[in-house]
Amino acid sequence: MIPTLATRTGRVPPGDPVSRRGSSARALRATATLLLGVSLLLVGSGCERNVPENTVTLYLTGAQRQAETLDQRQEIQRALRDMLELPPEQLRDKRYANYQMEPGSWTAIDILERYYFPESPLTMLVPETFYRDVALPPAREAIQRHLDRITKDIEAETRAGAP
Repeated sequence: MIPTLATRTGRVPPGDPVSRRGSSARALRATATLLLGVSLLLVGSGCERNVPENTVTLYLTGAQRQAETLDQRQEIQRALRDMLELPPEQLRDKRYANYQMEPGSWTAIDILERYYFPESPLTMLVPETFYRDVALPPAREAIQRHLDRITKDIEAETRAGAP
């Protein structure tokens, strides 16, 4: 090891290549400045108007469903119906069967997060916004589209005699 002022005194002078703290802080500031600039540019250009503000709509638009059994698909169908029919206060208390069909295990949010995979992996459902947004028209339209799809799939599967 080559002795430097930092190893001899325990203090790191500014600009010393051994110091990573100074360069990390500068890099962090530069990144934050860049991100702030990009976000201001997007807001200033009106780009935010193209992004749905409803978290349920954002989550379900383009989301792919992955369920293995007819029982799971029927539980998803039940949850989607409840999202359309129940007031948010009642929906918050409602529970659904999990993967193994153990009743009362999951909330409506759990059903969506476990069986649907949104286009953006950064999309999350937060209870406060979910229960606010679920009753609004954009969310209801997205939920209805998924309910129609799963109902059609269940009917086809039932007609075909699948397990």
